[in-house]
Amino acid sequence: MRITNVRIPRKNMLSKVVGLGADGSLEVKGNPKIVYATMMLVRKAICSVWPKMYASAITIASRYSLFRKQFKNEAGQEQPIIDYQTQQNKLIPLLAEYYAITVTGHRIDKLTDTNFGRMMKKNDDSLMAETHACLSFGKSYFSDVVQRGIEICRLSCGGHGYSQYSGLPAIVVEYAPNITHEGENTVMYLQVSRYILKCFNNVVVKKQGVLQKSVRYLESFEYLTKKKCTVTDPENWTIEEVRLLLAQTTCSILHTINQRYAANKDKSKKAQNNEDLGMLLVDLAISHSIYNTYYAFEQAIVKFPDEIIKRILFDMCLIYGIGNILQRPYPLITIEAVQPEQINSLLERKQLLLKKLRPHLMGLVDSCAVPDAALKSAISTGDGVYEVTLT
Repeated sequence: MRITNVRIPRKNMLSKVVGLGADGSLEVKGNPKIVYATMMLVRKAICSVWPKMYASAITIASRYSLFRKQFKNEAGQEQPIIDYQTQQNKLIPLLAEYYAITVTGHRIDKLTDTNFGRMMKKNDDSLMAETHACLSFGKSYFSDVVQRGIEICRLSCGGHGYSQYSGLPAIVVEYAPNITHEGENTVMYLQVSRYILKCFNNVVVKKQGVLQKSVRYLESFEYLTKKKCTVTDPENWTIEEVRLLLAQTTCSILHTINQRYAANKDKSKKAQNNEDLGMLLVDLAISHSIYNTYYAFEQAIVKFPDEIIKRILFDMCLIYGIGNILQRPYPLITIEAVQPEQINSLLERKQLLLKKLRPHLMGLVDSCAVPDAALKSAISTGDGVYEVTLT
């Protein structure tokens, strides 16, 4: 808002946190961190509100894949493209990812509100660092995966996805600014990794203070960097085993970073961070984000009342976790937590999960509750792709 040639009496200005003196000097009242707390609200929206656009893209692509038929099976009948494993591998992990980040976004939302309430009512900023770190990983990681996922949805619809009448190009363009809005994502990741390193050095190494929820897995750092996974049968991968592997991934990268620091003591940590360790620090933050997202999803499912739906959601949680391990297995291999045959076992389990979740796909998609009017798409209805686009 811009006001020109308007005089406002100082007593009528919004001056709870920042005031203006009679001589025009700026006066900060109370804890100055409260000003930053208000800036957190936009990042909170990116974490908890904007992912709904991901649901729109997944709904369009999934419905299209159900009604679009291509190529004949052995019985001579054209198959819906969703029956192909490659199409399932594009869309089902994205749906699981949406569920996971939605649950995590709500947790970050509550944490932000709690922090803001403590700041305003009690001048208590004890949750500020944890809130900042969670908002930073949520903003950067969620916007990265949502933007990538929306593009996968567009590509999964072939030429139709490229056309404006699919509704997907508009979603791609509208969501894209979130990558740099309220902080460029690489910078956000580096802030998260700095928080992890600080918590590790203060609490785990120096035994000072306590670890907040998002970094509490660091209490088991020694155990996690030495534990060897024993699962070999694809059917035996449990929620707990996959969670441990995700925590081990983060701890392995952290272990490598600490080794690099120790090996280059003649060079400052700041110089190493800028010149030598930037990629590892970003990887550390991404792994931390994935672990927290997986764990939040798992915790939410545990509280779910319906046992049948709970089993389906646990399968969704597993496919989210396993998919991320398969994308970045190098930290686990570095500390010999897993062997190559176990990576193959995880891949087999993912393939089994795709088959298992296929019958539930549309029910899970419709549970996202995106109204047809909000989709603005001609390829996401049951009236037939060509019939709608030609009328």
